[in-house]
Amino acid sequence: MRKTFSDVYEEWDVLYKNSGIVMSTYSKTEGYFKNHILPFFAHMKVSKITVRHCKKFALQLSKNLKYFQHIINYASDIMNTAVRYEYINSNPFNIAKIPKEIVHEISDNYLDIEDFKLLISYLPTLDLMTQALLRLLMLTGIRKGELLVLT
Repeated sequence: MRKTFSDVYEEWDVLYKNSGIVMSTYSKTEGYFKNHILPFFAHMKVSKITVRHCKKFALQLSKNLKYFQHIINYASDIMNTAVRYEYINSNPFNIAKIPKEIVHEISDNYLDIEDFKLLISYLPTLDLMTQALLRLLMLTGIRKGELLVLT
């Protein structure tokens, strides 16, 4: 019986889900498969996936995403599973020339001490909710995304 990528993914997914990972990691991984990996590979027989397919997939990701290597690693893990279950002899991702992620410069995503003092002095002019939110950001180390989901 010739397995599709989707068939092998389902086998892999059962083991992955029960491997002790936290639910947030599992949900993020599901998103990678649903949005990127399965639309490209799902219908293909694993025995017919070539180095060329893997390279094309990697190039497509590199054009659309800043950080894509982990998505390629998940797709490769499905192919490694196919090798372990003897559906194929080798993983074409191991041979494919995958583009490297571009190293992005770190932005000034922080306040220096003078800007921090200036912001502290400006706080009393703001409404109480804005003051509370800014104090949480400045004094706890909470990330902006984490703060935005608080109610």
